[in-house]
Amino acid sequence: METALAPVLVPTFEPFSLPWLQTSGAAILLAALMLIAVRFLGTEQRALYARSLGWLMLAWVVLPPLLTMIAGQFHARHNLPLHWCDLTGGIAGLALLNRRQLFYEVSLFWGLTGAGSALLTPQFTQGTDWYYLAEFFPSHCLLLAAPLFLSIYENMRPRTGSWLGALAWLNLLALPVAAFDLLTDANYMFLLRAPTADLPIYKFGWPYYLVGFEIACLVMFALIYLPFRFVRTEPLRVNSAAGRVPPLGGRA
Repeated sequence: METALAPVLVPTFEPFSLPWLQTSGAAILLAALMLIAVRFLGTEQRALYARSLGWLMLAWVVLPPLLTMIAGQFHARHNLPLHWCDLTGGIAGLALLNRRQLFYEVSLFWGLTGAGSALLTPQFTQGTDWYYLAEFFPSHCLLLAAPLFLSIYENMRPRTGSWLGALAWLNLLALPVAAFDLLTDANYMFLLRAPTADLPIYKFGWPYYLVGFEIACLVMFALIYLPFRFVRTEPLRVNSAAGRVPPLGGRA
């Protein structure tokens, strides 16, 4: 167990450094542009956009392990889609395809928290070759764009208490992942070893940083829920004929 809990260095970018600004900043900008672009789509185009985005996110979860298998580089300790953002990507893809309320809520709280944290302090568990970077940043921008698309354009809203439910599902899902980590000496979801990012909660040893992570998720989920609880907004509707959003208060 001591070996399993030994720290493992993972390549990362220093927050607010030039590489960080170029990569994470570009990913956040891309997510914003993806959401703004929907305003200029017609109803049918918007539906196609959502389906394409959903399938793209599912492909992002499945393809990397398959490609490593084809290349003969697959290893169960490193290449399975069992990190938090991988799991969130699959759920977000399903939410876009079938509009299930639970999938939407999980992708909202997990996606904004997990992708936001990943872009703030990137952890390159696969390495820093250009193709890993090319996959890491666009894929995490999708985690931001997907639940916001459903909130803004599809009028989906988290239910009362859903932020606590999302935390409960996260802990429930972590149990089999933790069991797999222990059996294989992997570190999916960083359950056995803290990330190497320079954040206060990661300064504590195992398992204390997990308590800090739990508290941080609780606070972030609550903050994400607050705007939906206290600010009532109408969804942006697309004019199917002109492909434009009518003025606020106007008729669709």
